[in-house]
Amino acid sequence: MIYTCEGCGAWFSAELLREAMAKNETIITCPYCKATTQFREMQQSRIAKAYDFLSIGEFGSAKTLFLSAIDESKRRKRAPSPDAYLGCALCDFSVRTVFSESDPNKLEPPQFIFYRGSGFEQQFTESYYYRMAIESNGEGDAAALREENDRIRGYGNEIDKIFEYYQEIAYTRKNENYSVFIAYEDEPDDGSANQGYRVATRVYNDLPAIKDKSPFLPDIENYDNDKLRYEAAILYAIEHSNCMLVIADNDIDMRLTGIYLRYFYGHDFNGGRLGFIRYLDKIPIALRDNQAAENVFDIEDGNRGYSNFVMENNGVTGPKPPKPGPDDPDGGKGKKGHGGSENPPETAKPREGNGIYVPLPNGQFKFGHYPQQLVKDEAVIAHFDAYEKPSPLDSKDWQIMFYSKKTGRPYTWFRDEEFQGHKYRAIYFTRFRDVFCVQPSDIPAKEQKVNGFMTQNLYVFAFAPIIWNSIEQSVRRATLCANQALDSRAFNDTALANGWEFSSIRTWLNNEFFYTAFDEKQRDALFMMGEGEDKVCLVDTQIDTSLFRKKERPVLGSDYFRCIGGMCREYGVQNYWVLADFVNTSDEEAAVVFPERQGEISAMSVDNTSVAVVPKVILTL
Repeated sequence: MIYTCEGCGAWFSAELLREAMAKNETIITCPYCKATTQFREMQQSRIAKAYDFLSIGEFGSAKTLFLSAIDESKRRKRAPSPDAYLGCALCDFSVRTVFSESDPNKLEPPQFIFYRGSGFEQQFTESYYYRMAIESNGEGDAAALREENDRIRGYGNEIDKIFEYYQEIAYTRKNENYSVFIAYEDEPDDGSANQGYRVATRVYNDLPAIKDKSPFLPDIENYDNDKLRYEAAILYAIEHSNCMLVIADNDIDMRLTGIYLRYFYGHDFNGGRLGFIRYLDKIPIALRDNQAAENVFDIEDGNRGYSNFVMENNGVTGPKPPKPGPDDPDGGKGKKGHGGSENPPETAKPREGNGIYVPLPNGQFKFGHYPQQLVKDEAVIAHFDAYEKPSPLDSKDWQIMFYSKKTGRPYTWFRDEEFQGHKYRAIYFTRFRDVFCVQPSDIPAKEQKVNGFMTQNLYVFAFAPIIWNSIEQSVRRATLCANQALDSRAFNDTALANGWEFSSIRTWLNNEFFYTAFDEKQRDALFMMGEGEDKVCLVDTQIDTSLFRKKERPVLGSDYFRCIGGMCREYGVQNYWVLADFVNTSDEEAAVVFPERQGEISAMSVDNTSVAVVPKVILTL
């Protein structure tokens, strides 16, 4: 459903892909333009990766990739895939897409999982990106296009129907809360009656004191086996339950995992509001920051502690505190800010270059903006400190920055916001950054600590104009590189391979960095490099030779670079990635420059996270 032709941009039907796979073909021939596309390349597409993010509820990361895919298609003067527009709409409405494990190529329609039901002012089918998905007909056979549009309309109608049912439930219950949501496994183990449901019923009957306060025991038969009504009922209960009990045996299935993750997503979590009931085998259950470890009950031991758990937690849920605004930077804690920063950061408001860039007298340019300076202003810090801090099991509306490849759990988060006319990025991390992100390592992470940034602390950085050095300039274009390390990233955080084409650093530079650092006009002003694929890349050996080979001109690192784990000492950055094809490296290593060694070029493991990123762009003047 999400694969497009490399030639004309038309999307391949599921039937065509199934036919090719059945014949063990690795090349798909487009029925419209007759161009061929390797199936491997389709699996690496931005849209495919975006749907992977969407399947785990990472809506911000998914939308960044969807927008990047749309932008790339427009640059190539092709119609963007409707699935990219559809993906943006799903992100805006916080709708997960879950594909069957037996359908790794995502050819069958996904199951929709909703993370929120309240707060929408319009229907899904009235949203901008959904309408663009319908209108982006591209090229190809009219019947095939009509079939794809019918598929997308089916998705839209299904989503709107669930929201409609949600509103009916909210009206009927007058937005009243349930005392407890009893979640259970709904798949029989041996084809017999569902044991999870039997245990859930027993728990339900063990709570007579609050039965009149309406515990929610989900049963699809109560909704005439209508899956849409059933999903709407679960969504309402997740948003309107005072506490939750999750009942599981020796494993927690996808449905239960989705339910309690959505429960975290929709609530200001208190460790006492989530409990687990185990039956059959004992299972280890990792709970948020171990706050709720005591709320694990073994029903076969005759433990009725869950009854007290529900009673004690009934009525805990209240309205979310308002987000702090310009007049209340302390988030309603009774302490007012002084109304402005004593030294507000310089914002990128160019006076020349058609409002896109500012040429500086020394041959440098101001162009784009990125978090760089550590903020010490109390009002700004208080604004971000008012938000509840994220944790490995609950991001609290923060964006995930880094997560453990071993456990799959995040440990560093960020949020970008404007406050009093300036843009800032807040960083919070619960442990120091991994030195290597693919291969296991016993090397202790230390760079953040050495740089003075500690766990469990909030740090705020001001977005400031990026200063670029001009390497080569003509009447129409200027080749630029950042004058300091802006970020630190592994060259490849998905595999031990040093190819630039499929590297994670290339994806990051042309997606997250590209859309964070530049606005729409600035993105359009960048010239595509190489074979027309990239607008941002790493510095190359030409830049290194002309600028950084001399020790008296060190490469510096921003405060933000140091905070997220960049390797930097008093004399500057210790190493940074460089594009070089003549360095003798293994497949697991990429080229780096050591400025303090007179610009020596050597090799570094591709998954080393502390190496600096010094971007290069070509600006149209």
